[in-house]
Amino acid sequence: MIDGLTYSKDGNWKDIKARWLASEESVYSKENGGLEEHVRRRNELFQRLGVEEREWKIYEVKDPSSFLIGPYAGWHAFFDNPQTEAGLVAPRVPLIQRTFAEVVKVRRLITRVGEIMENYDSDIQFVGGYVPNSTDGWNLPFLFDGHHSDEAWSRMSHEKRSSLIESGQRFTIALAVYTEAERQKIYEKIEGLH
Repeated sequence: MIDGLTYSKDGNWKDIKARWLASEESVYSKENGGLEEHVRRRNELFQRLGVEEREWKIYEVKDPSSFLIGPYAGWHAFFDNPQTEAGLVAPRVPLIQRTFAEVVKVRRLITRVGEIMENYDSDIQFVGGYVPNSTDGWNLPFLFDGHHSDEAWSRMSHEKRSSLIESGQRFTIALAVYTEAERQKIYEKIEGLH
């Protein structure tokens, strides 16, 4: 049981990837390109993480602002340098448990997040992982994909300015199950990706 999440069903990577790809196609068609490169980078990430062999569970979630930032140095760098753009190569920093609710307090609004806030897609499925029964907090979901959408939601929630929030909109997250030892190696597996 994960606080704030409601179990929906078991999942498999084939279905999760199909839904993820359909969502990305929708987002990138609005952004005028970039889909092919984004999908290539994410497919490399997913391959390094061995997602096809993982056990997956689908949960409903009301507030994704409590999710942990995934293992990307660029995202964590905001806490040392709030002007850093997400996804740019940044100095390696330790993986510290930071939530999207914390991101909105230190990071300036970037164009992509602002655009998502203006046209928020309520049919989002986040993709991430978690460690069941973790004693050091890693049982919270940590994201592999959906960072900009999560930041946009967290900003809208923080600013109390969304009808989706007022209506109790729920999203889903597909979570891969990891052991603590596997979780500790995730950063090494994706180093150099953004």
